[in-house]
Amino acid sequence: MGRLILILLAVFAAPALLWFSWRWLQRRKPEPDATPERWQDAPWMWLILIGLVLSVASVLGFGVWEQRDCHPVPTQVIDGKLQPAHCE
Repeated sequence: MGRLILILLAVFAAPALLWFSWRWLQRRKPEPDATPERWQDAPWMWLILIGLVLSVASVLGFGVWEQRDCHPVPTQVIDGKLQPAHCE
């Protein structure tokens, strides 16, 4: 579960990280009359929307990929011990 959350956060943050990296590389090239940009001027709505779309696509992809060869076995009590749910 923790691994899935970390992957989703990475996928969600990837568009913003790529955009800021690209802007940082663009700023390294000196341009005459270039006004300094603020981070508040970033296209936040687009970055969040793209991050959400990628996150939903990755959740659906994980769901399809993980369930290909899975025959779920529910949680059971065997000999007084709780056996967690798993795939066979």
